[in-house]
Amino acid sequence: LLLVCPRTDESGEAQEPHPLWDEIRARVAKGASIQPLEVERPSALEPPEGVTDDLLALPAPQRSWEVPSDRVFARESGESPSSLETLLGCSLHWVLKYCGGIRAGSTDMLSSGKQLLGSLAHKLIARVLEEKHWTDSSAAGARFEHTFDHDGPKIAASLFGPEHNSERARTRILGRLATVALVRHLNKAGLQATRIEKRREGEVFCGTFAGWPDLVAGPRTTVIDLKWSGVKYRRKLMNSGGALQLAAYAELERPHGDGDTPDVGYFILESCTLLTSASDVFEGAEEYPDMDVTRTWQGAKAAYEASWPEMQAGRLHAPGNPGAAGEEAVEESELDEDGVLIVAPPCRFCKFDALCGLRWHT
Repeated sequence: LLLVCPRTDESGEAQEPHPLWDEIRARVAKGASIQPLEVERPSALEPPEGVTDDLLALPAPQRSWEVPSDRVFARESGESPSSLETLLGCSLHWVLKYCGGIRAGSTDMLSSGKQLLGSLAHKLIARVLEEKHWTDSSAAGARFEHTFDHDGPKIAASLFGPEHNSERARTRILGRLATVALVRHLNKAGLQATRIEKRREGEVFCGTFAGWPDLVAGPRTTVIDLKWSGVKYRRKLMNSGGALQLAAYAELERPHGDGDTPDVGYFILESCTLLTSASDVFEGAEEYPDMDVTRTWQGAKAAYEASWPEMQAGRLHAPGNPGAAGEEAVEESELDEDGVLIVAPPCRFCKFDALCGLRWHT
């Protein structure tokens, strides 16, 4: 018995040739024939003939999980801002990924659309800033366009086909405008880019910790995280104290935890918007002087000290799912009344939703 899954196009028509079925037909002895076994597919609402048991219900979203405690262990390589955010946002996701070694398929990891556009613009702006200190913002913008045309096809080849002409042109224009605006901000503030995407490492409450800040400027230390879009979301993080990655980068830029707290900010490439904690430093920027990254970092420490013993005992949580006792799913990162950082789970980008049951939530 050989089961062959038919290959069809978007309209449901059979595609020819079939890589297996047509090869079998070609190898059948002359004069012989193939007798296909056709079985009507049973209704999803009715069990197949001869099956008396009820069909299993779809998995329900589950907020709390228990696993053997010896399956949860600290990472040898230490944590990063993104992995710490995952640990605090969804301990189940962190354990599945870093202890269980579960990964999405390699083809699933290929970026496309807005994600690819943002990655391309981000990488090329970094290359321009690495070249030299730009005193002429217009020249920096022109350099971005040259780099886009020369290096872009090597980084994101799929965007340089004729079917993406409009997207590519828009990204090229927005990238130039963003480069001009960012260089202008730095120059007017009397700052120069000192490090672009360079690894910084230190010892913190969770052990070895390393990150790659997008842009560090000086002499007054300023950390800027470049994002393609999401200005409304970043504004919420600045207001709520939930910007964990900015707090982590600021901590890494403060030698041995001493000295002044660096200024931090998000630069949104798509809208050329700078959101910053620095007051009266960047002309035309949106200022959030109440954004206290030290308080955010202390909130992350408190959250970790509460979460890690639970995880080591094998008690995991998926807070993106509703709780049994009427607990609402966590949606936004913020500091609670006790100063503990509540991190929103990474459900939007998670590939484990079929495991925790969120995919089946209605």
